[in-house]
Amino acid sequence: ARFGGDEFLIMLSDIKSNQAVVALAQKIMEIFDEPFTLYGQEFTIKGSAGVAIFPIDGVDVATLIKNAEIAMYKAKSNGKNQFVICTPHMKAEVQKNMRLANHLHKVLERNELFLHYQPQIDLRTNQIIGVEALLRWQHPDLGLIPPMVFIPLAEKNGLINSIGDWVLRTACEQNQKWQSRGYPPIRMAVNLSVIQFNDPRITDKIKQICTETGMDPSLLELEITESIAITEPRHTIIRLNDLKNLGASIAIDDFGTEYSSLNRLKSLPVDRIKIDMQFVQSIEESEKDRAITEVIITLAKSLGLQVLAEGVETVTQLEFLVERECNDAQGYYYYKPMSPEGIEEIFEKCLQGIKHGPEDI
Repeated sequence: ARFGGDEFLIMLSDIKSNQAVVALAQKIMEIFDEPFTLYGQEFTIKGSAGVAIFPIDGVDVATLIKNAEIAMYKAKSNGKNQFVICTPHMKAEVQKNMRLANHLHKVLERNELFLHYQPQIDLRTNQIIGVEALLRWQHPDLGLIPPMVFIPLAEKNGLINSIGDWVLRTACEQNQKWQSRGYPPIRMAVNLSVIQFNDPRITDKIKQICTETGMDPSLLELEITESIAITEPRHTIIRLNDLKNLGASIAIDDFGTEYSSLNRLKSLPVDRIKIDMQFVQSIEESEKDRAITEVIITLAKSLGLQVLAEGVETVTQLEFLVERECNDAQGYYYYKPMSPEGIEEIFEKCLQGIKHGPEDI
């Protein structure tokens, strides 16, 4: 039976074993392997299936359907074109995410969010030239919730814009506090999600936040992912130019994890490329990752862009980057993300002429 717009429901009875269900699901998936022709055009479609089995996954129709949907969405998130059998872990994960999503609606008024900052180091001068603002959530019962868990929930539940606004404002306010205490002005890097970036009000919001906090827009760096940068290039270029006209700089975060054509990259009004840490941290073991890292640095410099390497953890990685004239670096070799007070302690060490390095971690 057709269950939704592109969803279909198959109910089976008198099944003698779970293997029979698996065999049928596999057979359904194989149907999608064959292209079909419509009005002289050949098409290929992919499908995802979720399987729930009585009585393990429910003793009534509604529960079985709900758990089959859970498994189906898991199949989609795994890359589609496959089937997944519902498990107790999946059901528990969904219930946990539902609780987190409900709690997220109150997270700002309960003051459960906070920012940590990770310094960025100029590899020529060995000086701190910026920090990246990193969002954290201290749940009252579950403790520290990783961003990779709650950010997708915030996006899915329409909360990312309000949370993103809070991050921007808090980061700008913090930068101003440091300057008011006599510390030198530094770049403040803030991540924008795809939903924030596509918000038609984003430029006006950032302008207003900078005005109200006294933040110099030239000290604000807005980070977008590579996937944002290569999607809808005309829209992206217009939006980036609007943001740059405010005075902010633009960085492409996690560069190298998506496919970017050189033609698209050269047309984007960006200032900096951040090499994804998966390449940097594999420099010592993988010839391919060494080659990719070197190519990214060379490519960026040929386009007149600055390069920052993320996730630097060892002296070998650092030496490799310095030899290839990478501009900046951040990572545990220098500093972990830390509180505003921790950053102030580093500023004090800088004023005393203490060098940055693993001894400061």
